[in-house]
Amino acid sequence: SGSDTGTLNLQITDAPVDDAQEVVIEFTGVEIKAADGETIVITYDTPKQINLLALTGGVAETIVDNQTLPAGQVEWIRLEVNEANSHITIDDAIYGLTIPSSAQTGLKLNRPITIAEGGTASFTIDFDLRKSVHERQENNYMLRPTLRLIDNHTDGALHGTVASTTVSENCMAGDKAAVYVYAGNVTADDVGSTVEPITTASIDLANADADYTVAFIPAGNYTAAFTCDAGQDDATTDDDITFAGTQTVVITAGLTTEQDF
Repeated sequence: SGSDTGTLNLQITDAPVDDAQEVVIEFTGVEIKAADGETIVITYDTPKQINLLALTGGVAETIVDNQTLPAGQVEWIRLEVNEANSHITIDDAIYGLTIPSSAQTGLKLNRPITIAEGGTASFTIDFDLRKSVHERQENNYMLRPTLRLIDNHTDGALHGTVASTTVSENCMAGDKAAVYVYAGNVTADDVGSTVEPITTASIDLANADADYTVAFIPAGNYTAAFTCDAGQDDATTDDDITFAGTQTVVITAGLTTEQDF
């Protein structure tokens, strides 16, 4: 086009964690390291307190809107966060979140992306809480963020239902159910194993035919698996959890693939 700049849109979403009612992180701005070496700093007039658990099933919130950048490669993106105003709510009790190095480095994504001349790049950051929230230490939980960066032009979604018979045959009262999604054709395993999911979706077993949606999945071949043992899955260990159903699925950019269990 002859232009030497392009535009970046950036939004944030979440793969959920069981038991928590809220996971609120206060974002104060974004830093972007552009191709020409310049660091663009975006400081919000008012910090954004975002409840990540409200951003599931394809819901996302914009954190960078039509930002003009030099055309070329972006080396990294850093989310600036305020640990002091972030918290997690479990069983109506509010606990602080300890975010290592947040004051010094924020939450950094080192994956390079390209800003086309005269074009618009749109990406989503998937904040995977199932992998990120760790054990309670006194009145705080540890948050070691696991982040994925997805190109919105090349992603699709997975949706389906879990039949009541599947639930009754495999789940017990108090179980936490979820669908785990893995890259490629693999044998399903837990978070913390050598073959862990790229993302997950929690399922409300109170519904007769519980539905789920996993969004922002890059196009390609995947394995989807249903488990009633998500509540027993510790992200820091290799746990022995059982999967009640495993399916091979193909994700197509711009489309939603249907897969029931």
